[in-house]
Amino acid sequence: MLKMLCATTKAGEWKLSLVVLLFAGLNVLQAQQTQPSTPPASTPNGTSGFTIHTGVNLVIVDVVVRGPNGVPVKGLKAADFALSEDRKPQRIHDFQEHTYTAPVVSAAAPKLAAGLFTNYTNASDDGPANILLLDMLNTPLRDQAYARAQIQDYLNHAPAGAKIAIFGLSNKLTILQGFTSDPAILKAALSKKSATKASSMLDDPLGGAGGDGGGATSVSDALGTLGSTPDILEAVANAQQFEAETQSFRYQVRAQMTLDAMNELARYLVNIPGRKNLIWFSGSFPVEVLPDPSLNNGFATAATSEEEFRETMNLMSRARVALYPVDARGLMNSNTFSATTSGAKYVRSPSAAGTDLAKFDQQMAADNETMQQAAQDTGGRAFVNTNALSDAVEKAIDDGSNYYTLTFSPTDMNWDGRYRKIEIAMPNKAYQLEYRRGYFADDPNARPRQGTAAAALAASPAAQSVITRTMVRGAPVPTQLQFTVRVRRETGTPEPAVATGNELAADSAEARPPFVRYAIDFAIDPRGFSFTQSDDAFHDEIKFVTFVYDQDGNLINRTGATLHADLKAQVYASFTQHPFSYNQDISVPEKGPYFLRIAVQDGNSGRVGAVEVPVDSVKGLAPLSASASPVDAR
Repeated sequence: MLKMLCATTKAGEWKLSLVVLLFAGLNVLQAQQTQPSTPPASTPNGTSGFTIHTGVNLVIVDVVVRGPNGVPVKGLKAADFALSEDRKPQRIHDFQEHTYTAPVVSAAAPKLAAGLFTNYTNASDDGPANILLLDMLNTPLRDQAYARAQIQDYLNHAPAGAKIAIFGLSNKLTILQGFTSDPAILKAALSKKSATKASSMLDDPLGGAGGDGGGATSVSDALGTLGSTPDILEAVANAQQFEAETQSFRYQVRAQMTLDAMNELARYLVNIPGRKNLIWFSGSFPVEVLPDPSLNNGFATAATSEEEFRETMNLMSRARVALYPVDARGLMNSNTFSATTSGAKYVRSPSAAGTDLAKFDQQMAADNETMQQAAQDTGGRAFVNTNALSDAVEKAIDDGSNYYTLTFSPTDMNWDGRYRKIEIAMPNKAYQLEYRRGYFADDPNARPRQGTAAAALAASPAAQSVITRTMVRGAPVPTQLQFTVRVRRETGTPEPAVATGNELAADSAEARPPFVRYAIDFAIDPRGFSFTQSDDAFHDEIKFVTFVYDQDGNLINRTGATLHADLKAQVYASFTQHPFSYNQDISVPEKGPYFLRIAVQDGNSGRVGAVEVPVDSVKGLAPLSASASPVDAR
C-alpha cells in the first residue's frame, strides 16, 4: 500500500477538476520525458550487497584559455596542459572541457492559468551560472545608472538560455532576482527601487565633484580663505587631519561591509554545483589606505583589510566562484581641473593641485590593484578603464561558459595550512590563461576552525543534503523531477497560528501573526521516480518540502513531509501510468513580499525538482473557500 495521510477538504468537488487542470500542464512532459530508470539490482533476498567506498583528495582548477585575439580556445586535450604545485609537477587526475551553446528552443512552454506554476522547461539547463552584483555601497548613483543601462543593453542581445541572477549590495546584500533565463524579468529587476539607491557611507553618493576624486571644496579649503596667520594655518591643518581620518574610517567600514557581503554571497553560491561567474560592478574599493605624508599625523589614516580580503578570496575560490570585477565608473579623470569645481584653492595654493592629483592617482592605483588581485585569486578577469561595460559582461559570460576543469591529487600530503601556488603552462602555446593561483592546504579531514573560510563552507546548506541545497532562495530551479503546482489561499480570513506541520524560524522578527494559509497542490510525472524492487513489492520515499522566504532571502517558515511507498506489482504498474497528486499547506505572514520555494525529491535516486513562487503573484486570487479547517498534509 501507499503509506500516506490523504488530504481531505470540504470542497471535495473541486479535486477532480483540479487534477485535470494540473495535469494539463504536464501533457507536454508526457511526450518528451524519458522512460523511468531501471530499478537498482538487488540480492535474491531483497537486500542490497556491500559497497566499498574509497577516494583521494582532489584539487579542482577551472581554466579559461584565450588565444591572442581574446577568444576562448576550444578543443584542447589534457596533454596540452602542464600543471605544478609549488613548482612540483602534478599529474592531471581528471580533465573535462566545458563549452556552452545557446539551446535551440523547439516549442513554446505550456501557458498555465493564474496560480499554476511548473518547472518544465523546453531548453537545456546545463549552462553556466552567472551572477551580476550591483555594488551600490561603493558606486555613486550616476555610475550606477550607467551600469544598469549597460546591463540592459547586454540583455537586449543576450544569447537564449543564459542563466543569470542579480544581487544588490548597499548597506546589506539583497537578492534582486533569482536565476532566470528571461531577459524581461532581469530587466524588470534592474528597475526595482532596491536597485536604484546609494549608500550613506559614500563620500560622494551622487557622483559630482566627489570627495573620492579630488578637487572638491572642503571645510579645510574654506578655512584657508580666511588668511595665512599661524592660528588659521593650524586650524586648516587640524581640519585636514579630521577630514582624512573621517574618509579613512569610511573606507574601512565600506571595505568590511563589502567583504562580509562577499562572504555571504560565496556561502550562497557554494550551493550551486560547478563554476559560477560573479560579475561585480563596483566603484572605488581600496583594501589598503596608505599613510598621507601631507598631514601632521599621516599614519593615523593608514589602514588595511588585506588579511580579510585574502580570506574572502579564498572562500570564493573554494566555492568555485570566478570573480569578474567591472569598474562601473568607466574611464576616469581627476576632478582637479574639472569645471564642476571652483578651483579657488588652487589659485591660493598651486601645490594643492599636485597634491590632489597624487591622491587621485594613488586611489585609482589601489582600486585597480584590488580588482586585478580579486580576479587573479579566483580565476576571473578584471575590466577597468573602459566605458564598454556591456562588452565586459559579454566577455565575462563567454569566458565563464567555455573553460576546462583539471583536477589533481597533490603529491605533498602534509596538510599544514600553508598557501600553495598553482601554475599551469601550455608549452609552445601563446595562450592567455585565467585560473585560481593557489589554495590553502587545510586538512580535508579536520573540523574547520570557527571563523575560517572552510568553516563558512561547512556551515553552508551545501554540506547537508541535495534537497536542502535545492531550497536556497533564488537558486537555479532543478528539473530532474518535473511537476506542476497550484498555489491558492485556503480561505480569505487571516489566521492567528500557522498550519499544522509548519515550523516558524525562531530568529525571524517577521514570523508573527496574522498568517495567510496557502494550499499547494502537486501534480508530478511519476516516471521520474525510481523504485527499488523486493520479491513482492516496489519501494520508494517521496519528499515534499516548502519554504517561505522574505525578499532578502531570510527563512520565515517551512514545512515538509515524506511519503513511504510499498506497492504491489499491479498497483505499481497503475501508479506509473497516471500523474501523482499531493497536497501541502503553508502559512505566510499577511503583510510584506514573500516567496515560496517548493520542491519534490525522489528518495532512491536523489532526483529533485523545484519551483519558486512570488506570493504577490497569487495573493489576489480568489480563495478556495470562505472558511475551512487546516489540512493535515504530513
